[in-house]
Amino acid sequence: MKRKLMWITAFVPLVIFLGFYRRLPEQIPLNYDINGQASRFGSRNNVLLIGPLTILITVLFELYIHFSGKRASDNRKKAVNKTNKNVLYIVIITLNIFYILMSVIMCIWGIKSVSSMKSEEMFNMLISFGLGIFFIISGNVMPKAKKNAAFGVRLSWTMKNDAVWARSNHFGGYVMMVSGFALIFGGLLLPGMWKIYQLLIVTAISTVIIIVKSYKIYKEEVSHEN
Repeated sequence: MKRKLMWITAFVPLVIFLGFYRRLPEQIPLNYDINGQASRFGSRNNVLLIGPLTILITVLFELYIHFSGKRASDNRKKAVNKTNKNVLYIVIITLNIFYILMSVIMCIWGIKSVSSMKSEEMFNMLISFGLGIFFIISGNVMPKAKKNAAFGVRLSWTMKNDAVWARSNHFGGYVMMVSGFALIFGGLLLPGMWKIYQLLIVTAISTVIIIVKSYKIYKEEVSHEN
């Protein structure tokens, strides 16, 4: 069921853009000046690329899941692969839904020729909301992920030790969820482009925190083994 839903959501953005393509103006506003006037425009063809990009990302994850299953030689590895497969399906479905949200918003505003600062602020808020929800869901499933090369706290020291992997992803999951809520509240409270700047700030801070804590966990585990 998850696999079918993953592929359905992968094709929805492309279907949306193809359905609305003829009604979209040749040029769509992408940026606004301090007076709230559109200052930069982009071709509707560039927006259309979101559809194929969503499908490509899904294909790459599907290939990873497929070949990971092929390498599973014993029952334990097969169980691990099944767990990771379910986790990755949830992550990809959530990401695809985010792209669907972007597709709908861009098509509606393109058709209505929306070109004001207010529309950009609303778009930035919805992006913050969408990524916040993605962070929350990813953080929720992260502790369930077994060691793999596609999702989780994938660092040289976490890939060497199952205990370090488990503890790092458990901690990383909490950080991701907190970051997700921060993005949602930031989308509501922050003005203008700060809604976008916060994406970079929150992502950078959470990444540093996870890496530092993960390395500390690694040192603790090594000292216990010695």
